[in-house]
Amino acid sequence: MTNYIKLRLLAVFLLAVPTMSHASNAFETCRDHFLHGRYFVAEDSCLQAANEGILDAQKWVAFLYTKGKGVPQDFDKAFFWTEKTARRGDANSQYLLGRCYQFGTGVNKDLQQALHWYRKSAEQGNINGLYAMGNMYRNGIGVTVNHARAYACYRSAAEKGMYLASQARDNVENRLTDEKKKIAEQLACTAQPES
Repeated sequence: MTNYIKLRLLAVFLLAVPTMSHASNAFETCRDHFLHGRYFVAEDSCLQAANEGILDAQKWVAFLYTKGKGVPQDFDKAFFWTEKTARRGDANSQYLLGRCYQFGTGVNKDLQQALHWYRKSAEQGNINGLYAMGNMYRNGIGVTVNHARAYACYRSAAEKGMYLASQARDNVENRLTDEKKKIAEQLACTAQPES
């Protein structure tokens, strides 16, 4: 490697160092503000860190806009950041994106998309995603009422310690015949339903 190429590589590296440290500073400032409840000053640093691709900052920005903490409540911006983190595989963001689609928050209501994102969340063991899927099957929200599948979802969330899910599981269990309960015991909440 020639000296010229070495010098060019060194120059590129040195120019990149301030940017890396700047990104770290934005995230550190964002985290400090956010974790200490100083939401009214968190937006700028959190947005900067979120735009740099830092997942926690993206989730925090979604929270700020969803709740209107320190910023005007803006469901469109909240949806944008929630979708971004959900597509990156964050299980709780996938659950929250399902809620956006179920209730039409920042996006048009779409129960099939809601179920899709709840399922992705539940596949990762997220208790909120499991519980939400149970509610959809129990109440026929975007799907045919299916108490056995609701039972499977509630059972999975209850096994992870969600008290509301254990109550819902017990309520649904009372509606199942012995035969349907045996089927429900074998079901996985996240399995695709038969057509």
